[in-house]
Amino acid sequence: MRPRRGDLSFKASAPLATLATGTAPPTGPTVTDLAKEFIERYLRRERKRPDPAEQTIETNILKHWRHRPAKAITRRDGVLLLDKIVDRGKPVMANRVAALLAQMFSFAVERGTLEATPFSSLPWPGGSEKARKRKLDDRERYCSSGESSAPAD
Repeated sequence: MRPRRGDLSFKASAPLATLATGTAPPTGPTVTDLAKEFIERYLRRERKRPDPAEQTIETNILKHWRHRPAKAITRRDGVLLLDKIVDRGKPVMANRVAALLAQMFSFAVERGTLEATPFSSLPWPGGSEKARKRKLDDRERYCSSGESSAPAD
């Protein structure tokens, strides 16, 4: 018989995942908790410009995994996330996200938050990156050279 609403014999604190599978879901810090600690204790201290990395974490990682327990994230989850980014036509961003995932989860292992990282030796999902080749026009050369007189138009 199914318990009725208000029936105190039903354990309301039992998570649905436990009832369905018989195993307790992973507990501990969420990906948001992990990201906050990584940003505060690593990015802002070690990088000259942490803002782009923070924005990348927010828009590409936390957007999808904000409330998930960090221990529940698998390598397959990471591959699927990176594939979504590549499918949007952003292969270089996928490489940046892969690097940040590897750094963030390795940081968590070093701090004792996680036992292992699922992102060790993760391949670059966007492939190899090629530097853009272009020539500077006269105005751009002037700005980068530090000369005191501007070229005539």
